[in-house]
Amino acid sequence: MSNSRKDNAAVKVLKKVFGTQNDRILKKYNKKLLEIAKHYEEFKDFTDEQLLSKANELRAEFKKDGSIDAIATRTFALCQVAGENKLGMKHYDVQLIGGLILNDGNVAEMKTGEGKTLVATLPVVLRAFTGHQVHVVTVNDYLANRDAESMRPLYESLGLSVASLKNKLGNEERRPIYACNIVYGTNSEFAFDYLRKNIAPDVSQQFQPECYFALIDEVDSILIDEARTPLIISGASDVDSQEVALMKELAEHFTTKIQEETTGIKQVEEVDADAALIPKTKSAQLTEKGYEKFEQLLLEHGVIDTVGRLYEPDKTYMVKSMETAIRAKYLYENNIDYLVSDGKIKIINSSTGRVEEGRRWSEGLHQAIEAKEGVEINPDNKTIASTSLQNFFRQYESIAGMTGTGDTEAHEFKEVYGMDVVVVPSNKPVQRQDKQDKIFMVKETKYKAILEDVIEIHKTGRPILVGTDSVQESILISNIFEKSGLKFNVLNAKNHEKEASIIAQAGERNAITVSTNMAGRGTDILLGGNFEAYIEANNIVDEEEIKKVKARFKDESEYIKSIGGLHVVGTSRNESRRVDLQLRGRAGRQGDPGSSQFYVSLDDKLMLNFGGESTINWMRAAGFGDDDELSHPLLDRAIVKAQAKCEGLGSNMRAELLKYDDIINKQRLQMFAIRQEWLEIATKDDFNPDECVERVKGIVASAVYALVDKYLPSNNDYTWDVDSLDTFLQVEWDVKPIVSDLIDKGYDIESIKEELLQLVYARFEETLNELNMLHNARADIMLYKMVMVKTLDSYWFEQIELLDDLREGIHLRGYAQKNPLQEFGLGAIEFFKQMIESIQMDFTTTMFSSIYGSINHQKRVIEHMRQIEMQEQIENRKSEEDAKAVN
Repeated sequence: MSNSRKDNAAVKVLKKVFGTQNDRILKKYNKKLLEIAKHYEEFKDFTDEQLLSKANELRAEFKKDGSIDAIATRTFALCQVAGENKLGMKHYDVQLIGGLILNDGNVAEMKTGEGKTLVATLPVVLRAFTGHQVHVVTVNDYLANRDAESMRPLYESLGLSVASLKNKLGNEERRPIYACNIVYGTNSEFAFDYLRKNIAPDVSQQFQPECYFALIDEVDSILIDEARTPLIISGASDVDSQEVALMKELAEHFTTKIQEETTGIKQVEEVDADAALIPKTKSAQLTEKGYEKFEQLLLEHGVIDTVGRLYEPDKTYMVKSMETAIRAKYLYENNIDYLVSDGKIKIINSSTGRVEEGRRWSEGLHQAIEAKEGVEINPDNKTIASTSLQNFFRQYESIAGMTGTGDTEAHEFKEVYGMDVVVVPSNKPVQRQDKQDKIFMVKETKYKAILEDVIEIHKTGRPILVGTDSVQESILISNIFEKSGLKFNVLNAKNHEKEASIIAQAGERNAITVSTNMAGRGTDILLGGNFEAYIEANNIVDEEEIKKVKARFKDESEYIKSIGGLHVVGTSRNESRRVDLQLRGRAGRQGDPGSSQFYVSLDDKLMLNFGGESTINWMRAAGFGDDDELSHPLLDRAIVKAQAKCEGLGSNMRAELLKYDDIINKQRLQMFAIRQEWLEIATKDDFNPDECVERVKGIVASAVYALVDKYLPSNNDYTWDVDSLDTFLQVEWDVKPIVSDLIDKGYDIESIKEELLQLVYARFEETLNELNMLHNARADIMLYKMVMVKTLDSYWFEQIELLDDLREGIHLRGYAQKNPLQEFGLGAIEFFKQMIESIQMDFTTTMFSSIYGSINHQKRVIEHMRQIEMQEQIENRKSEEDAKAVN
């Protein structure tokens, strides 16, 4: 027996004796379940007034003792009673376990239909009792609003306020939402509000409180699938539409070849084409041949005038522009990566299949695709604030998550977020039949088999959900079904606004729903249809009529169960096993019957990107034809291997991106903290203006030292530029030019710095005293704040661009046998030091000019008022003289 088999046998024995880690975690909650049950008996007959009184009592207890654990089981029991009284739903034991897992800051994996919306109320109420605000994060606005409203009666019965964020709300509309105890919203709404908070010009325009506890629904979708997408607030920058159009035209002249693996420079040079395409990462790189062709084309179009001009600093960006145009042409497809709608390019989220309204690709890609599709080319985005989802959520004191499929990503949840994934047992055993994959050589045969099977199952009356991997494939399947005479609904990025209504009735008899795989996630497919949605759609208000509708839907649900429940079709295997499990999990909710069937062809995108061609060749050599259904253990292993490779690549990319963002995030948090301190100046009760002045003087001192070091470098007196230093002091700071005199007197560098500093301080205090006298208040404090915030913003926006440019080109350092990440870290530190020096210098210079400007303005105002007053006195005197003359 091999060592690995011995190890596996040993693991099995240990699991039988001690149980799995998951079993052990679940077991520790048994004692708490007993405590909750005991408190439930104590609270179950409470009136509304007693419920609220008990809730207030628990809040007061936490405020006094500060222990969440001390009030946890009583709070959960109180939630149980509130749920039963206000919603007609009492939390099951497995839901209580889910709530305990979430309160511990972990991921609770719960199957579809297990009531995750109700489970969320347990840790949410408990955390809200601490007095901190709680955020509940969902995948779309519809679910945020639905869940907040459906759970509102429970929350309000316990004295807690709740609201939900929506896209496109203005600041003033968001303010009352963030005044609530509990806020529901999407990850992007919370993250963008965090960024808006940190670019707000004044404290009065900040409305999001501290990040305390976030409960994330569909946590794998948000923290894994969305993790590669940075969150960016942008301002428009200049765009050369003619240059973008030229690059699109030049892309037609380039030959390309697909490169299977991520390329290094040596591998690229071995490609016999002008450019290497890497579909897995959607990147393109020019080869040596490509560089030569590009240079020649630019010469022909008059963009450059000599050979070698392309490689000068002001033109090297054009190589990236050319590669971007090639990426747009060959690696981004209409109806898969984006839609062309109303003359605009709209991005399709590859994880959810939804259109991401308002989002644009950065670094020129969006413009390149606009040029490709012949729509108006709009300005590129200039980043003024950004973060990654990983680093945004890691700011929270605690986060927790719910999903139906988290176990496959357990390592990443632990590694990145410090959360364990705990699988919660189903309230009822799963009865779904998951059938063996049907495998074919080519897509045409696969689609034919799907159609035949759907027609056969449709004859039984069972509802069918067909999950596709893109908008394009959903359209293709729809066309096939339409030609065969089948009636069906389509749910994809093109009609996502109908998502909830389509999914609500996807469990009806004879219903066929064609959907992108992730569409409708978060909404249960109820067998027989959703009677609540039906009542709302038909505006039924009569109680008797509602009872009849409810009874009819219940009978229909039982009938659908009797004929086999929902059947799920997967038109291909996804790049992630987790997405397959999510699609499968749409059937068989809460112990309902159901079935699932996946169809695979060896020319599917997943298979082609990860070795499908060699498998096709092997199968053809074995005598299989295009019309054959294939069956072989090697094929099953090939699919598993392809998914594992793809998941590994995705995980590695997320990990790599996070390493770079971690470096940026240290600077981001430091800058945000400095900015917030200055914004809050004079807003706190313990504010001391003298301390603020001393802080400013420290900044001035740093600027003086840096100024001397710049013009009088201590290691080389031959390069001293005394005249320029004296000129700067006189012109920019209005300080007497004394450096030349000090040098003539034999002062060394350190002595020059100290003398100069005392002179600058004296001028600084003189002007401040004059300013405050004129304004009759501490006007200098508000001036410091205004100047510093503007200076910080200006340089931080510039720093973001510098770091983006550094990261974009850092891989080239690898060709010189250097570690790109280490090089990026060193470069980022150097940029940060330079930025801080520039901020100190610019703040000092701007402050002096602002003070003088304010003083002169105030003097002009005073002089103007004095002249008005004198004119009035003259007129009054003249009036008096005229009156005397009359008398």
